[in-house]
Amino acid sequence: MYFDKVMREIETALGPLLKELGLRLDLVEYDYYSRVIFTQEPEAEWRSPVQILLPIPMVTGRQELGWEDVRIGCQPVYSMVMGTNGWRGYKVLGLGKDNDEGPAGSGEMGLAAVSKLLAEEEWYPIVRNLPHIPNSQDMIGVWEDLEEALKQSGVGEVTLDRDEAGDETIAFECNGHSVVLRYPARSRTVSVVVDGRVTDTCDSDRYVASNVFAYRIEALAESWDHGL
Repeated sequence: MYFDKVMREIETALGPLLKELGLRLDLVEYDYYSRVIFTQEPEAEWRSPVQILLPIPMVTGRQELGWEDVRIGCQPVYSMVMGTNGWRGYKVLGLGKDNDEGPAGSGEMGLAAVSKLLAEEEWYPIVRNLPHIPNSQDMIGVWEDLEEALKQSGVGEVTLDRDEAGDETIAFECNGHSVVLRYPARSRTVSVVVDGRVTDTCDSDRYVASNVFAYRIEALAESWDHGL
């Protein structure tokens, strides 16, 4: 079969390392390139950003895939500390020109490059409701936008949480006020709760929510009375 020779070499060369790292490999079809991906086992909760891209016969015009056509990719993974109670957010970008590691060259060269990336690159979560990792990508983006503003407003301790319904919150004290930014699991409407009262609601879109939240934080820090 078309992929068999290269796949056997991949499995043989990477087998010991994958066992050591606790990863399994899978061949997944994606348009003109099938991809070898690496997923944590047995839990399957995390994935390596490293991929081996295998062009399909339509692309190569060959009856058997050779290493000269194989490419290596690595998705950029950005992780960040969120709040002060042990939460961490992850952002993962897709493969593109800027993060395509390039042709594998020979099998030996390609597999050596993959081995190095597998050992070095940070994994990212692929399931929801992992402890201390937000489900909401919008909330992660808002944290990036607001972290510095919170510091400048004198906010110290910031607590993230997820309740049994899956609703996620960012909570803190600002100028004597209790503030909660709430992200419901089943709605795109997020809210600001100040001293137990909802003062603002908006769409969860990162840029919309960031502007609304930033305004409210500034108002509290400067002791404005708008909407309070």
